[in-house]
Amino acid sequence: MFDNLLKSKNALEHGNCDEAIKTGLVVVSNGCKSLDLNLEVRGAYFKQGQNDEPFNVSITPIQENISYINVAFTNLYQAYCCKADNYYSNYQYDLALENYLKADAYLNLDTNYSNYWKSAKAFSKRDIAMCYEQLEEFDLSDSVFNEAIDIYSNVNDTLDFDVYSILINYSELLSKKYEYAYSNQLLNQILLSHASVMHSKKVYRVSKKQVSNFIGLGMFDEALAIIDTIESKFIDSSFFDCSVNIYKGLCYYRKNKYDKANTILFNNISCLESNRSGFNLSENYKLLSYTNIALANYNQALDYVAPAKKYVVSKQSITSPSYASCLKIEAKTLNILGHYQEAFKMYDTIESIYQITYGKEYQELSEVYMFKSRTQIVFREFLMKLKCF
Repeated sequence: MFDNLLKSKNALEHGNCDEAIKTGLVVVSNGCKSLDLNLEVRGAYFKQGQNDEPFNVSITPIQENISYINVAFTNLYQAYCCKADNYYSNYQYDLALENYLKADAYLNLDTNYSNYWKSAKAFSKRDIAMCYEQLEEFDLSDSVFNEAIDIYSNVNDTLDFDVYSILINYSELLSKKYEYAYSNQLLNQILLSHASVMHSKKVYRVSKKQVSNFIGLGMFDEALAIIDTIESKFIDSSFFDCSVNIYKGLCYYRKNKYDKANTILFNNISCLESNRSGFNLSENYKLLSYTNIALANYNQALDYVAPAKKYVVSKQSITSPSYASCLKIEAKTLNILGHYQEAFKMYDTIESIYQITYGKEYQELSEVYMFKSRTQIVFREFLMKLKCF
């Protein structure tokens, strides 16, 4: 068993998750078989009334087996986390969840009662909650996040610095549930309590989330005020990723200051390209397209959405919601330019993507139906005018 424990540990250290799991399961299987045998021997001595020296001889391998099994449980927890992390980083959230659940099960079988491992149970729940969040099981995610916070609170007298990583993740879920005010309340608590000891990169990250929440609340001036603070503190930092300028452009777009939004977003392209931030560059182009629609620069709007669409196709698929968001921009622009049939086909595709991904009750479908209806009406009116000639 000891050899297999070493093999499991070595496999884990080299990132070979499957091998670590395989050898860890062998240890558990062999350990349990041996333990059952020793328990039978101990039971036989009890029945014979010989529970002194023989009992002391037989208990040693029992304790040794339990120790090996506990170490194997710890290794299996880490190995399944290793496998889950790989799935998560590749956006395979269903498989990540499956392996995080297995990891959590082995962590809770381990009889190591140190505070470190008790706290690890909280972070294990956090990982599960984040998978549910990505799978848009928001209520389940909320429940498991709260379970994680409760576990950590029961282990530690106060919510110390370590738990704030869980709270930051929880604040992201709250934002997705449109609970922007509550999310900002958590973020404010984090900054007030630990900003002085937090790494500046984490302060930057939390501050950006505050900006996003203020935008969600329609509080654009408050968002812009935080952006000014972020730029004054972090613009020369290596981790400044130019995404703040997307938020700034969005604020001015929502304040109907389209020229200013257009300037900010256009100038941000070179910054994002230099940082090789493909996703943020795609989002910047999409917002730039909407801004140019508002400025009646329709052909320019189509030019800007093209690279965003290309990026989505390269990273996801033509059946993804991100692809549908690009089609919405194109369809809206083509509709304005009088290309009604082409726009209507795009709205059909968008409707299909949303229904397959989210179901027929998805709230953005109502907007798609409205635009499809308008496109049909305008197209019919256009055909009637042609008949008049």
